[in-house]
Parts: sequence; C-alpha cells; structure tokens
Amino acid sequence: MKSIGRILGVIALIALYGISRYNGTITAQWWLNSTQAQVNNMYERRKDLVPQVAAVVKKYAEYESGILVWVTSLRTQSTNFDKLNGMITQWDFKSSEFSSLLASTMWGIKVSLEAYPTLKADTQFTNLYTTLEWSENRIRTAIKDFNDMAGSYNAKLKLFPGRLFNLIFNFTSFPLINPPADKDIKEIPDVEKLLK
Repeated sequence: MKSIGRILGVIALIALYGISRYNGTITAQWWLNSTQAQVNNMYERRKDLVPQVAAVVKKYAEYESGILVWVTSLRTQSTNFDKLNGMITQWDFKSSEFSSLLASTMWGIKVSLEAYPTLKADTQFTNLYTTLEWSENRIRTAIKDFNDMAGSYNAKLKLFPGRLFNLIFNFTSFPLINPPADKDIKEIPDVEKLLK
C-alpha cells in the first residue's frame, strides 16, 4: 500500500509540475504577445507624433518669419529719419509737418523697442529633435525588452524538460525583432518633407 501511495504521490507531483510548467509557458506567451504589441504601439506612436510635432514647428517658424518681416518693415520706416534730418539742416523745427513726423517716428521706435519679439524657433527645432530621439529610444527599449523575453522563452522551449512539453503541446518559438531587416517598421519619417 505504501508503494502505491508513493507512486501516486510522485504522479501527483509530476502532474502539478506539468500544470505549473504549462501555465508558465502560456503566461510567457501572453507576455510576449503583449510586449510585441507594445513595440508595434511605439512605431504607431512615432508615425502619429512626428508629423504633428513637425507641423507645430513649421507653423511656429512661419509665425516667427512673419514677425521678422514686421520688424524689418518698422526698420524701413527709417526714411523718416532722413526726412527729419533734412528738415533739421534747413532749420525747419517749428513746422507742423516736422512735429507730426517726429511724433510718428518716435512712436514707431517706442513700439519697436517695447514689443521686440523673442524668437524661439531654434527651441522648437530642438524639441523636434528631442521628440525624434525620445521616440527612437522608446522603440529600441521596447525591442530589447521583447527580444530578451523571447530569448528566454525560446531557450526554455529548447532545454529539458521544456523540450518534452514542446513535443506534447507543440509550443512555437518567437522570432526576435531585427529592425534593420524590416523596412516597413524601420522607415523613419522624412522631417524635411514634413516641414515643406
């Protein structure tokens, strides 16, 4: 009787180990699928985010260009200085034309000095570069995480006793992600084209 009890105990331990191993493999497959989906999510995020950031940078650069045109036009009003200088050399200080020309010129100078814009397009381009770099780093990290998990999973399928479970349940290994070989995933948006 004791030998039958021992045999049943050993069979129960083997069954529990088998169930645990099977459930662990299924859980590992789920995590691998989830991590692979996260890699794809990172690529989609980059595909969506980069054009949006590039569009913002483009609009901001256009805005600053308009500001520079406005400031330049204010500076071209310096022809008033030439006219005022001519009036001064003719001692024509008291005419109403001199007073109104001087007042409008001084007001234009005051507006130019008080409202001179702070240009930040370089910061916007730096932010675009940072966004691109950050996206690429997140993608690389997600790929590394997936490849590490897939390598561990694949090794468990090849080593004993995983090999036996693989024969019984026909588990398949996960291929590693290799971005340079996969042109669809590796393609990086052309920022120059986005900014045109």
